[in-house]
Amino acid sequence: MFGELRQAGHEGDWLAVMAENDLARSFYDAHGFERHEKRTVDLAGQSVDDLVLVREL
Repeated sequence: MFGELRQAGHEGDWLAVMAENDLARSFYDAHGFERHEKRTVDLAGQSVDDLVLVREL
């Protein structure tokens, strides 16, 4: 997937993951994503923290 993005001219990718989701964060860490910012979002009427992760291609 990352190769296809690079071939299409993209320089990077980003995603958001719930801050408490340790398993997903570990997966993204292992694939080169780095924390860009922490933010609080509304999820079904509850405030939750999520992290925006970025990765250069």
